[in-house]
Amino acid sequence: MLAGAREAVDALARTPGVVQSVLTGSVRPNAVSKVTELGFADRLDLDVGGYEDGVYSKAALLELARSRAGDRYGVPFPERATVYIADSPRDVQAAHIAGSPIIAVATGSATEAELRAAGADAVLPTLADTAAVLNAVAALTDS
Repeated sequence: MLAGAREAVDALARTPGVVQSVLTGSVRPNAVSKVTELGFADRLDLDVGGYEDGVYSKAALLELARSRAGDRYGVPFPERATVYIADSPRDVQAAHIAGSPIIAVATGSATEAELRAAGADAVLPTLADTAAVLNAVAALTDS
């Protein structure tokens, strides 16, 4: 598991108004199995996530997840209030297409410089600094 991931998810789960889910290229059963195995399932609303259950771009999955969350919670989830946390330049591109801010974390194959060059709104070296994650989310949502 990524260093700081559990702490970041826990801290965001305690933040009023925050709904967390997943956006993945995996089909829903596989994604649910993975997050359950990692111990995150109880902190995420998996019903509003974006899963590769068809041929969808990540930008379309992000928009779908935002729509599902709005339907489920009865409040709109505007583009600028939906922060995508991911680790690749393609994820940065998807967030831009969907109109959502993105926190790019250099835990995948991309470097911090590559994520900045792709246009990420915020770049973190890891998730290990929980305060930095919370501050980035707050800054990008004007909270």
